[in-house]
Order: sequence, then C-alpha cells, then structure tokens
Amino acid sequence: MLNAIFIVLGFVILIIGNQLPWLFVASVGFIAGYILGQQPLIGLSGIPLIMFSSGFALIGGLLVIYIKRIMLVLAGFLAGVYICQYLPPALGWTSEWITWYVLLIAGLIAAVLIFIWQSLALIFVSSLAGTTLVIQYIQIVRIPQVLLFVILFAFGITAQWLLLQYSRPEGD
Repeated sequence: MLNAIFIVLGFVILIIGNQLPWLFVASVGFIAGYILGQQPLIGLSGIPLIMFSSGFALIGGLLVIYIKRIMLVLAGFLAGVYICQYLPPALGWTSEWITWYVLLIAGLIAAVLIFIWQSLALIFVSSLAGTTLVIQYIQIVRIPQVLLFVILFAFGITAQWLLLQYSRPEGD
C-alpha cells in the first residue's frame, strides 16, 4: 500500500510540483515524516506511521499558505537531502560516499537554488525528487533504472515547463 502512495506522490510532484507549491511542500513533508517516523527513537510502522507522515504533510501544506518562501526553501533543502540520499541507490550506484556533510551540501544547494530562482529551480528540484521517488518503488524489467530516470526526469521538466508557460496570462 505504501509503495502505491509513494508512486502516486512521486508522479504528482513530478508533474505539478511547481504549479501547486503547497502540494510540493506537503509531499516533501510526508516523505520527511515517513523517514523520521521510521527512526529507532520513534519506531513507528503501519497506520501510525502514515498518520505521523500525514501530520507533517498537513503542517507543511498549511504553513506554505502563510510563509510560502520560507517553506519552499525548507522543502527544497529536504528534497535535496532526499535526492542525494536515495537517488544513487535507486539507480544501482554505490552510496558509501554519502555522508552527513554531503547531504548537508546537497540540501543547501537545493535550498539556495529555490531561494534565488524560485520557479525554475522548483521545476528542477521537484522533477528530480518526483523521479527519485518513482524509480525507488517501480522496477520495470526491460528498462534500466538509469533510462527510466532520464525519461521521467525529462517528462517532469517538460510537463512543468509547459504548465508554467501556458498558465501565464497573455498580454494585450
């Protein structure tokens, strides 16, 4: 059941992460809550873990209404950490080089990009995060994970770019 939730969440972030920033922040909050809830100190599983994660998503989704830029930067930081932590193993690459300071640098890069370039960086980061989430839980036998990553990432960038272009009002 959780795999289906993460796959749907990944496709939602992949396609409309920039169009609905509250949904991007809520999705990243759900993922962060899920990862945090599994830690030994908290040790949740099953329905309590889903409720805990949903609480993070709800708080993030509501806070983005009032402090949008801060929440987008925070979600960008968490998404950058998530991408750096989970993308290499999902592609079958070695992950022993991933340490806490590499994760910190990846999170800071994503946060700074979103702070400076907002929409364009949000398209890039949300496409990467959505693609990472999807390929982490989908295994297609005849398609290598790297190729699936490239296809989904290109699709996410293209879809969000087109949505950004066609959502702008036309001038007179």
